[in-house]
Amino acid sequence: MYIRSKLHFSNWGFARSVGFWLICMFFSAALSGQDYRSDNWQVKDGLPQNTVSEIIQTRDGYIWIGTEGGLSRFDGVRFTNFDV
Repeated sequence: MYIRSKLHFSNWGFARSVGFWLICMFFSAALSGQDYRSDNWQVKDGLPQNTVSEIIQTRDGYIWIGTEGGLSRFDGVRFTNFDV
């Protein structure tokens, strides 16, 4: 005997998609309680230029910042600029 559900999806992809977005909203709400810090560095702080094209952090902890004016290494306190 076949019992038909009142809620019938002709395409279970829709149901999976809705489930995926519900899970994403749950994790997004769970992570929103965390505190994040944002710093804004500019030329006055030691960057060669304000337009940043690349940012990478190396294993030794330095943050390397590529700008149109050159390459900078940030050690957590100050910038060291390298001309390219």
